[in-house]
Amino acid sequence: NLFCFRKKQMIKRLFIVGTITGLAHLLNLITLKALSKFADNQTISLIGEIDSFFLLIVSITTFGLQTTTTRDLAINENTWRESLEQTQSARLIVGIILMLFGLLGFATTKNYLFFFAPVLALNADFALYGRGKPVWGAIISFIRLFVPSAAIIAGIMFWEDVSLPLLFAVSTIFGFLIAGILVSRFLGVGYFVKPQLNNLKLYFTNAPIGIANLSYFFVGLGILNVASYFYSAETISSAYLALKLYFIYTGLRRIIVQTFFKELIFIHQALKVDYLTMIFGVSFASLFVFYPEITLPLLFDEEALKIKNLFALMGLLAFISSISSSSNARMLIKKKDIAYSKNYLIAGISTCLIVVILYYLIGDNPNMIIISCVLGELILLTLNGTALKEKKYYSTRITLILPILVLALLYYAAFIFLEESFWRLTLSFVLLLIASLNILQTLKKLNSK
Repeated sequence: NLFCFRKKQMIKRLFIVGTITGLAHLLNLITLKALSKFADNQTISLIGEIDSFFLLIVSITTFGLQTTTTRDLAINENTWRESLEQTQSARLIVGIILMLFGLLGFATTKNYLFFFAPVLALNADFALYGRGKPVWGAIISFIRLFVPSAAIIAGIMFWEDVSLPLLFAVSTIFGFLIAGILVSRFLGVGYFVKPQLNNLKLYFTNAPIGIANLSYFFVGLGILNVASYFYSAETISSAYLALKLYFIYTGLRRIIVQTFFKELIFIHQALKVDYLTMIFGVSFASLFVFYPEITLPLLFDEEALKIKNLFALMGLLAFISSISSSSNARMLIKKKDIAYSKNYLIAGISTCLIVVILYYLIGDNPNMIIISCVLGELILLTLNGTALKEKKYYSTRITLILPILVLALLYYAAFIFLEESFWRLTLSFVLLLIASLNILQTLKKLNSK
């Protein structure tokens, strides 16, 4: 009875966290739609660069500390306050160091954002998850996202002459400030911490994870930090819309992985997680491959149909990244920290190099930015699968998802070659039914292992 009660509580908590996270991403989608409809390419491009730059600052100040600190907060009941204080002290010092880079504002306007690195560093919403308060963690994350989104929408609706990029930057900083203060209140700890240089050793201790997390940031939305120096504002604007959608997708996919995190030590559970995320990836990609005429105007506007191939590539990126969703956790569990760090570093650097090479070979095209991320994910998939040294790593996953891919291709063929009729509708229904039965049978088989 106690086990059933705990299981029900876990499901309830997961549902609440998933709902709040979903609302946060829905808010992101509403903001993207407002921007695509009312803002010009230059504005969207600059907002995308600022958004990516803020995420870069967070990645640098976090640098693997979030993972280890969350674990320490969960298992060390008596010393968790000291662990959190040391982590925040180290992050604050790095934030102060990054402020110095703000002096490079003469080189690019975005560098001025480094002046606000300490504010971003002092937000410790991850600590709520470590202390068993995921609902409050999700709520505060929602508030942090709500502030800039609400500011952008209000700016579009009521302030015609306002600079949306400036409004976005200021409101994002304000959102981080509110979130940081609320976290400190909920945990009963101080918001401001004393910066102590000896706490910087935490960064060296967590270097492998930090390097991996920072590198992987560039295989996605972070690539805009590199691409913006080469590609035009119109290209960056289009790429930002696609990569922001991918960013939302990865956030939702992460919920699946986190749900089964403790069980990932077992190969069959890792297979189940990868299968679920692959199904999610195929479903997500299908929205942009099969139904761009419906999906894109709904998310953005009719103009987005001009770059529908860009979103189809983004769908491909989502699927490829889902094939080995469990690999990073598996490598950490198997204590392959060095290989973990090396693989993500190679993937991140490769993505940055490819996006520049494609610019000079092909030209100023947003597809090239997404293709560089696709190739980065393929490199990472190959390296992680090899490093894990698990028997039939690739063939097992391909075998699991192959029936769904075949059914998807048949559906696509029917969609292209058959006119809209009763027979196409019937065939589509039959293919969907077969796919559903196959998914249920595969999950049953995986659960029985």
